[in-house]
Amino acid sequence: FYKKAQGLSVSTGLVTNQAATDKKKEGLYTTSLSAAVSRGKFARNQIQGIENNQGPYRLRGAENELFIIVLSGTEKVYIDGRLLDRGQENDYIINYNTSEIIFTAKQLITKDKRIVVEFQYSDKNYARSLVHFGNDYEQEKLKINVHVYSEQDSKNQPLQQELTPQQKKILSQIGDTLSLAVFPSFDSIGFNNSEVLYFKTDTTIGSQTFANIFVYNTNADSAHYRVAFSNVGANKGNYRQINSSANGKVFQWVMPDTLTNIPQGNFEPIIQLISPKKKQMLTAGFEYAFSKKSILKVEGAVSNNDINTFSKENSNDDVGYGLKIVYDHFHTLNKGNLDSLKPKWTLHSNANYEYVQKYFSPIERYRNIEFERDWNRGAALQIDDQHIVGAGVTLTQQNTINIGYRFNAFLEGQIYNATKHFTNVSVSTKGFNLKYDGSLLNSEGAQRTNFYRHKTFISQSIKWLTIGVKDEFEDNKFSKTKKDSLLANSYKFWEWQAFAQNTDTTKNRYGIYYKNRVDYAVRYSSVNGTLNPAAIGESYGAFLDLNQHPNNQLKINVAYRELKIQDSILTLQKPDNSLVGRLEYNLRLLKGLLFMNTFYEIGSGLEIKKEFSYIEVAPGQGVYTWIDYNENGVKELNEFELAAFSDQARFIKVYTPTNEYIRTYSNQFSQTLMIKPAAIWGNKKGVKKLIARFANQVSYRVERRSNEDDISKAYNPFYSETNDSTLLTLNSLFRNTLFFNQLSPVFGLDITYQDVKNKTLLVNGFEARKNNYYEGRLRWNISQKFSFNASAKQGEKANSSQFFSSRDFVVTYYELEPKLNYQPSTSFRTTVSFKYTDKQNKLELGGQRAVLQDYGAELKYNVLNKGSFNLKANFIQIKFDGTQNTSLAFEMLDALRVGQNVTWGITYQRNLSNNLQLSLNYDGRKSDGVKAIHTGGAQVRAYF
Repeated sequence: FYKKAQGLSVSTGLVTNQAATDKKKEGLYTTSLSAAVSRGKFARNQIQGIENNQGPYRLRGAENELFIIVLSGTEKVYIDGRLLDRGQENDYIINYNTSEIIFTAKQLITKDKRIVVEFQYSDKNYARSLVHFGNDYEQEKLKINVHVYSEQDSKNQPLQQELTPQQKKILSQIGDTLSLAVFPSFDSIGFNNSEVLYFKTDTTIGSQTFANIFVYNTNADSAHYRVAFSNVGANKGNYRQINSSANGKVFQWVMPDTLTNIPQGNFEPIIQLISPKKKQMLTAGFEYAFSKKSILKVEGAVSNNDINTFSKENSNDDVGYGLKIVYDHFHTLNKGNLDSLKPKWTLHSNANYEYVQKYFSPIERYRNIEFERDWNRGAALQIDDQHIVGAGVTLTQQNTINIGYRFNAFLEGQIYNATKHFTNVSVSTKGFNLKYDGSLLNSEGAQRTNFYRHKTFISQSIKWLTIGVKDEFEDNKFSKTKKDSLLANSYKFWEWQAFAQNTDTTKNRYGIYYKNRVDYAVRYSSVNGTLNPAAIGESYGAFLDLNQHPNNQLKINVAYRELKIQDSILTLQKPDNSLVGRLEYNLRLLKGLLFMNTFYEIGSGLEIKKEFSYIEVAPGQGVYTWIDYNENGVKELNEFELAAFSDQARFIKVYTPTNEYIRTYSNQFSQTLMIKPAAIWGNKKGVKKLIARFANQVSYRVERRSNEDDISKAYNPFYSETNDSTLLTLNSLFRNTLFFNQLSPVFGLDITYQDVKNKTLLVNGFEARKNNYYEGRLRWNISQKFSFNASAKQGEKANSSQFFSSRDFVVTYYELEPKLNYQPSTSFRTTVSFKYTDKQNKLELGGQRAVLQDYGAELKYNVLNKGSFNLKANFIQIKFDGTQNTSLAFEMLDALRVGQNVTWGITYQRNLSNNLQLSLNYDGRKSDGVKAIHTGGAQVRAYF
């Protein structure tokens, strides 16, 4: 993301922007240790929600969505200036694997929400050292503090880039103009099938010749260029990304416009050189109490921010200064008395001054999250020295009345000057509450602004009921300096809400509300612009929390919003209906006879299209294996399968988000139900005792997103057919297990039905998988030494892909597996088994059939607190009437081959001490026509 912030989105032809992956590999130091050294760069940034999904950010909610790359646990999410709480039961959740923030039903996300996400991220470019020193001194009236902070890159120890002497020379010459730190990104290498490679050629079109064009190729004789492409913006590059089956991103050259010669792509074969940086700060301050009622606080800071330590050019802007002075005085107007006939009044006066030199660069944001908006400065960078002067008085009657007034002046040379008046009133007495906060801002700069706003809250408690109303009003007028004509960014809105809720919320909570918001935008007449109604939004909501009984709890929260467009010329928004809701219910009856948990949540938003590629890792550390089905020596996306053996597991699957979105309606549903008659009839006789031997557990979980216009289907959690064209993503699991004699040490039986479905929206189209089956399991302890286990399974597996039709199959299968165990003592056990499997693909897809017969034996020896030894061997006979080197064959043959197969393995574990364990393992397999494969490993574990 740091590269994106510099204006380039770097790709190596494999994945774009590794920050989402690097966050797992590299930690982030946020501690104030005296010294620390890290192999990573620390940085901080923030992004603001953008209406109509402009830019690479998205907010998952009713009308907008937000995408960010963030390090685990470091993000702060604000809505309308209020810090939100993370968690499924709170305001939002975050998926660190896909870098998505998803708001819960407690937050109805609309165009009106002001959303800011502040996050920390790590960008490993140089070895980095960090030093912090702090010292505090405190006396009776005096407090003094001094802090020093320094973090710097080691420019001679790059981590993610190997800088050539020519690249270092470029960095040493550009000073602080980092946009010039670009360099051609192609490199001639030998052919290999693990990368996306190109060959370089010249192309002649008409009378024009275009030189040094890179063309994707899989020919070992010509594909010798590794090229990294950077996103330079629309119509600024000569390449564009195309869909391909290659294991990575593929870019294609496009011809510039023949008339204007303007490029028609957005990528170029260049990279952004990352410069080493240094950031330092010294702060010193004191607090002096002249008396118990008068306090003076002073703090000064000096910063040193060098964004390119390779160059001494432009160093005059590295050092900056800051100063803050605050004086508070409290004066009691009357002492009051014990019976409150004369309540105590206190006058609090305050004066403050803040100076920020234009080159001052703080380590972290120290101002209010909406500081720029509060002062109508937009997102403009600081150009001149800033002075903020303020004074205010507050009159307080103990715990009842509070009246305050404050004046502030913001001066920034000739660039920006403003004055702001702020007043607040609060009254609380006998169940009546009143709060008013209002401000008036006048500013002069590139634009003249007049900004009035207020928030009001009034409520009255009447016995068990509290009723109230609150409103928010903003009137923000922008005009050219010394002119009265309104500019297009002027706006006004009035939002009011009426509500009723119960007063005592210690056990149960319930309430309803109605909200109305009118937005105004500028309409131009022949003379001046005026603010006219553009859109009206109406919201209805209710909540109910029943928490009084611990065995029966219910929580419901629902909100509906309708957006009506008053004037389509004044807004780009479209009429919209948004609905969010959540239901949570927990029930426990009759001492545990029945336990039930229900969760259901609905909403709407946007779904991102994803790309994926496979990255090679150390053997045994991956999940997937590569099989060269077409024998062209090139790794293609449809040639990777889930590894069946550890030696094959050499690849992981990495998803990369794109900037393509589809409007969706989403619902999440989770239901568990457990019935245990033994909880009440365990000691009974007769029919009740027989019934007590049974138990049943049901679980169903689904997360579904679709663009279905029919709300009855869009929000139906039980409608989950994967071949539905309106279904975009799906993760579904249904499982029901009926137990008989679950707690019996002699005999037990359970019957399970399971149905798993998932569907993913990719750039290349949809990919869907499903697996459903019935399974019965029997256990029988024949005697003290012999036991018998058996399982039988009947099911169906299916896979479908829009882009790779060769991976489509629907396989019906049957399995039968009996096992006989002999255990003469607690330390020794031997098992013999037989497994028969019959699989057949759907006739329309080929009708291939496979029969597998697996004869197995296993021996295990275990010594308590010392270790264990395990030996196993299997002989598998396979018959198959289809082509072997295909994705279907890999699935049906369990990664083995037709004919006779033998697998074996040895595992040895030894406890070396109370907290140290040694593990040795060896696995082998042999199939007809191929050599035996041997895999071994050793591992030492330490327990703390």
